[in-house]
Amino acid sequence: MQPNRVGYVSTARLLPPTLPAIHLPRARLDGRLDEATQRPLTTLVAGAGYGKSTTVAAWATERRLCWYACTGQDDHLLTLLRGLTAALRTRVVSLPPELASAVRGSAGPDTDDADRADALAALLAEALDDAGTDDLHLVIDDVGLITADSGGARLLDALVRQAPARLRLVLLTRGALPIELRHSSEVTEITGPQLSFTADETRALLELAGIGDTEVAAAVHAATAGWPAAVRLAAEALRGRTSQDVDEVLRRLNRPGGRLYALLVEEVLERAAPPHRDLVARLAELPRVTAELCTELGVPDAGQALHDLDRSGLLVDLDEADGWYALPPMVREAVRVAVPLEADRRHEVATRAARWFTTAGHLEDALQVLSTAGADSALAELLREHGQRMVATGACAQVVRAVEMLPPELRSTSLQLVEGHARQVLGDWEGALRVFEDAGDAAQPLPAATAWRMGLIHHFRGDLDIAIATYDRGLDDHDDPVERAHLLAWSGTARWLLGDVEGCRDFATRASELARSTGNPAALAITHTTLALVSAADGDRRANDTHYLRALVAAEEAGDVLQLLRIRCNRGSRHLEEGSYHEAINELELALRLGEASGYVALHGLSLCNRAEARRRLGRLEEAIADYESARQIYQSIDSRMVGYALSGLGDVHRIRGDLTMARAAYEEAVEVLEAGNDAQGLSPALAGLARVVAATDLEEAAKIADRAIERSGGLSQVGAHLAAGFVALARADRDTATRFAASAQEAARSRRDRAGLAESLELAALTLGDPRQAVGLLGEAVTIWSALEEPIGRARASLAAARLDPDGGQHTPAALASRRLRELGLSRRAAEVAGTLREVAERRTGTIEIQALGGFTVRRDGIPVPHSAWQSRKARDLVKILIARRGRPTAREQLIALLWPDEDPAQVGNRLSGLLSVARTVFDPDKAHDPNTFLVADRHTIGLDLHRAAVDVEAFLETAAEGLALRTHDPRRAISLLEEAEATYAGDVLEEDPYEDWTIALREEARATYIAVTRAVAAAAADRGEADRAVRYLLRILERDQFDERAHHDLIRALTTDGRHGEARRRYRAYVARMAELGVPGEPFAAIVEG
Repeated sequence: MQPNRVGYVSTARLLPPTLPAIHLPRARLDGRLDEATQRPLTTLVAGAGYGKSTTVAAWATERRLCWYACTGQDDHLLTLLRGLTAALRTRVVSLPPELASAVRGSAGPDTDDADRADALAALLAEALDDAGTDDLHLVIDDVGLITADSGGARLLDALVRQAPARLRLVLLTRGALPIELRHSSEVTEITGPQLSFTADETRALLELAGIGDTEVAAAVHAATAGWPAAVRLAAEALRGRTSQDVDEVLRRLNRPGGRLYALLVEEVLERAAPPHRDLVARLAELPRVTAELCTELGVPDAGQALHDLDRSGLLVDLDEADGWYALPPMVREAVRVAVPLEADRRHEVATRAARWFTTAGHLEDALQVLSTAGADSALAELLREHGQRMVATGACAQVVRAVEMLPPELRSTSLQLVEGHARQVLGDWEGALRVFEDAGDAAQPLPAATAWRMGLIHHFRGDLDIAIATYDRGLDDHDDPVERAHLLAWSGTARWLLGDVEGCRDFATRASELARSTGNPAALAITHTTLALVSAADGDRRANDTHYLRALVAAEEAGDVLQLLRIRCNRGSRHLEEGSYHEAINELELALRLGEASGYVALHGLSLCNRAEARRRLGRLEEAIADYESARQIYQSIDSRMVGYALSGLGDVHRIRGDLTMARAAYEEAVEVLEAGNDAQGLSPALAGLARVVAATDLEEAAKIADRAIERSGGLSQVGAHLAAGFVALARADRDTATRFAASAQEAARSRRDRAGLAESLELAALTLGDPRQAVGLLGEAVTIWSALEEPIGRARASLAAARLDPDGGQHTPAALASRRLRELGLSRRAAEVAGTLREVAERRTGTIEIQALGGFTVRRDGIPVPHSAWQSRKARDLVKILIARRGRPTAREQLIALLWPDEDPAQVGNRLSGLLSVARTVFDPDKAHDPNTFLVADRHTIGLDLHRAAVDVEAFLETAAEGLALRTHDPRRAISLLEEAEATYAGDVLEEDPYEDWTIALREEARATYIAVTRAVAAAAADRGEADRAVRYLLRILERDQFDERAHHDLIRALTTDGRHGEARRRYRAYVARMAELGVPGEPFAAIVEG
């Protein structure tokens, strides 16, 4: 007999139904199906008995086809996934290991069925893409048994949308589909009237049954209206009858009352021997039977009886090697009407069958029988004895439903723990938490197995103090060493995140002793993972490597998806620290696929953050932002404090690019979240980044923030904190302090094999030296390290610094080339305002006034940003901003007053406007070397800005963009050069620090629309040249500005597919569908987008 194991799907559900003994070939319908399946989706929608399954099964004999028959259990996403995966394996040799992990493992906390369904459908689609080019038909029978909006329905919907071009889906249902078909042009529907027998087909079928009388055939057709099931059963009922009997049967069929099929079943049963009728009545209460089970139920000569019923058409041979049979649903319903069992007899059949199923290892069948019969006491006993085993083998949804059916007096504490475990595996961690808490007092000790599972919910949400308190409630339970090892290891991990390395070491050591004593691979996996964290904090890379390798082997042996995901994620992080960015991305791609498939969204978010950092290091800033934004959305959706990591990472990318307003906002939010969670590991890097950004406007405040970063640093964050403090000190002209921090950063970086940290500390050290030649030497070392790491931004930055500091000149990469490379990588001029190397080597341009409005407001005098303190008043800055928004045009003083002081009497504030004008003129020309009207032109009535004397970046951008767009037809090469130049100067939206001021809107929207047109043009040109990476970069920049740009989404998906990045293309497709859903617009199918 087939063992009950995770991922097992009954063979009968993977095979088309056996054709009936009397089968009529139907060329008409074969042709219709051939025509229909030229489209991606075909549906057969008709009531019971219309022969949907038989029709497709007959047609399928000559085609490459997979089959899966649904049940009510397929409401659950994992159940349907198991079935579809098993079906596809009959034709597709290799499916992704992530699918196997998803089938075997539990779902993570805060799992969103829609997101997980999209991810799993993408894995299936990728596997089919990789499996060949021949068309493949996937038939899903009885799809109407899946409830709309269930996890199964979401998976089906996602598969329909993401199906590759070579997959043809055929859905069979009695009623409405559980999903909405958004693109009717891609669907062919076959309905009941098309499936009905014609009069000729009815006559032909009866002839095959030995009934050649055309009048009888006409009467049968009139009575049945060509309903295939009724015609077939009528043939069985009429076969071998005398003409008088035939007339009587036909008269009964024509009686009113609507019980046609039940009457036909009665006619067949009437001819059956009494033992057969009794057997059929019992079979109606059971999901499936074998001769052995029937013998147990007291059926004499059970094998022959089943064979006879199979020949009569009442029974279906499930085509399993061990001789399983079942009644079709229509027959089951009719039998319960024709020969119903008394309640006591039903209970007896159910309990005897359940005992047999249990002994044979078919626990899900036993569960179904007892649940259907309402045998509560026997059901409770089954769950007490075998509930945990059923959870372990994947019957979680069935277990939850069964426990919920029991009356309160039978729902013991042990059954509540079984239900809680089942809910957790299903991803309903909130429901599990409620059940666990109901099972005992909130302060009382818990079993270790319950404590670590409850604690993990809080752990993944970043509530580490609550997690530790929950873990501690299980510390007194020593009964199960495997569960206790898990408890100690998770508790140690939470302490590590709080910066308590010694506490983590203690718990990890105790967990390791238990795990080794049991030899349990799951326990060994988690304890080695925790010991690896301790080794990382100690800076012992060799031990860290060893523990992770051992953890990986153990986790793979145990099939522990959670630990596999943690290990992949943490190993990716380790590669990052060592500067092995490509290896990090490879490791993290595996983690991401596992995270998407398993539903552990918190770790999926962390994997995205780690991949984002690797992409940032490789100069792929746009892709890094996309990853950080995805992680931020994930963490916000589950209200997790781990969102601080994504925000801190976003701050890093925006700081590097020079998006200072966005960088500061991201850092400040990250600090607030991480401080609230007491997360030492994440807080120090966020403070370090914030200090460097704040240095652009307030050096004293930046120094205070840097001191806080130092105080909270340790282990992994020490290098970054010391670098921030050193660069802030250098910006304050405190060379001695900067020198000290450069040395300490170098020492920490060398001890941790942090090559990136070492390279930047060499930059800091070079800038503290008084001897340019020595500085250039250190910068040369930094360039070498950055080159080895393949970090283009670091290499270009150090090369630029070396070129500008070189007293001889010409010995290093020219400054112009390095500057151009930085612009290509997405860095704006404002990147030189933060505390760092670019600030110290920025060009000084004498006699110039430059105003930056893109990405935030800055005035540069002689190439040096004017600090906020020089303005004396925010209103003076606002005056200049308004003049920029007015494109420099002279603006009436009354209008300016209304904009600056909307709630005050204009007559009372005239002098204030004159005062602001004086302040602004002083900022532009503090030494009064020019006429007062040189930059700000004023008379008694108006004030304007002279755009010829004060260069405004948005004006230059619009002018260059207009020229480039105009030249696209006549001089495409020159046009692309100008458009790329314009795109590189767009540092952000106009005056983005004032998003709610009405006077900014017109210029901001004009500039943004122009930017999108420019970037779309350069992206298309890059794609035409075969430069997919470049095209992807530009398209992501468009989506940063407008996440609802459908054309950009489509172009991005095509570019990624063309570049062979199929997994990423499908992730971007899912993001596209989500954005369109926010607008209430259906997304185009994936295959349609790729085909253009």
